[in-house]
Order: sequence, then structure tokens, then C-alpha cells
Amino acid sequence: MADGREWIHGQCVGCPVPVECGTRCPDLVSDLAPLRLGWLPGGVLPTAAADLAPFIDHTILVPEATASAVERTCADAVKWGFAAVCVNSTWVPVVARELRGTKVRVCATAGFPLGAALTASKVAEARAAAEAGATEIDVVLNIGLVRGGQDADARDDLRAVIRAVPGAIVKVILEMCCLSEDEKRRAARLALDAGARFLKTSTGFGPGGANLRDVSLLRSLAGSAAGVKASGGVRTRAAALAFLRAGANRLGASSSVKIVGEPAA
Repeated sequence: MADGREWIHGQCVGCPVPVECGTRCPDLVSDLAPLRLGWLPGGVLPTAAADLAPFIDHTILVPEATASAVERTCADAVKWGFAAVCVNSTWVPVVARELRGTKVRVCATAGFPLGAALTASKVAEARAAAEAGATEIDVVLNIGLVRGGQDADARDDLRAVIRAVPGAIVKVILEMCCLSEDEKRRAARLALDAGARFLKTSTGFGPGGANLRDVSLLRSLAGSAAGVKASGGVRTRAAALAFLRAGANRLGASSSVKIVGEPAA
């Protein structure tokens, strides 16, 4: 690739801000497929902050989060109209209370951030979160099973979680930065086979975050059967719009207020 950039397992090496491919490297974006907007409501990119906000899951997943910080996150989500507030499952009762009567959804993680817990533990966490008020669950794929060729076991692990929360939208976090190209495709297909409603790129706690090639790949595999969520390193308006162009229809971000507060270019 020109200018010293090289793709290694889907990560752009040699660029200081790899998630801003859309503005820094237009040649890269022009090479991505499918660059179309059919998965977005109305088929057009949002232009105003209020239009971008409904695509964003406002997240607070750091281990040092406090109840007051979670409450502030909820207040920001209501103010701006974000799609959901995403938290570790211990905070679901707080988020459900703060968002009651609003349009902002309650999203909880399960098996986060490693995905390596016993299936029974992931099922119990997801079920308890749903009973406490979560309507969306972001569950982490067991990466080791996929890398070890145990695709059926990885699928069954996810399927058990999805079946445990039939009323919830389940997004499967694939942690793409830890997978080879073949493993990415296999992981996406087994997640879809398990019943995932969204394929999500990253936890934000792994060695890499979202990038445009991975988002485009997930969109091509999901088609119209599932959503795609880009998460991990989405910090600017330009990056958010680039990910939407590449195929995402949901974004996970802790810098959500900054993103929607930036003036349009």
C-alpha cells in the first residue's frame, strides 16, 4: 500500500489515526466494498448532530465507572437522543431507572470483555441483565474456540445466550483484531447462524479497534439479515461518518457527545 501503509489482519499499520481512513486516505475508502447507503434509513448519511445521534450506543464500560458517572452518561444520552446506553451488567438497574420513559434503550454486555467465560455464566449474565431492564445485549464471542477450529462450539455458546433472552436484540462482538481473515469470515457466519441481530467489530479493550475494511467485510457477510456495529476507537464525527459509509448502522462510542457536538464539515 502507498505511503508506507500496510494491512495486517485488517489493521492499518503506519497510520497514526487508522479509524479516520475516510478523511485521511480517500484512496483506501474508494477501494472498499460495498460503498453504498442502502442499509441506512432513507439511504442518506446524517448531516446534523441530531441525525447522527440515533446511530450511536453511548458507552461507559471502564471498570472504574461509578453510579454517578453512569447517571451522567444516561443524562447525556437522553439530551442528545442516542440509540442506547451500553454498560457492564452491574449497572443495568441504574440505567433502566434513569432511562425509564425515554426512547433511549438499555444495553448490557455479557461475557465482557474476553468472551471466555463458561456458557452458563454468559447465559446467566444476559438473562439477569434482561430481567433488570436491558433490551439489548452485547455478548463477546469465545475467540479461542474460533481460533482453535471449534466453530460449532462457539456457535452453540452464542446460541445459548441468544435463546436465553428472546425479547432482546443481541449483538455479537467478534473482536476482529484478534482474528485472521479466514477466522473473521467464519466467526461472522457462525454468529449469524446462532441468531445474532448485529455483528460488532470490537470490545474496545483488545489490541485494536474498528476499521473500515472489517466493517465493509461484516456488511458484505451480513447483507440485509443483520446490522453491523463499529466500536472501538470511534472518536470523531469524520470517523463516525466513514464507518456509516462503509456499512455500519450502529456505532459504539464513549466520545459520543464530542462526536455529535462537532460542526459538520
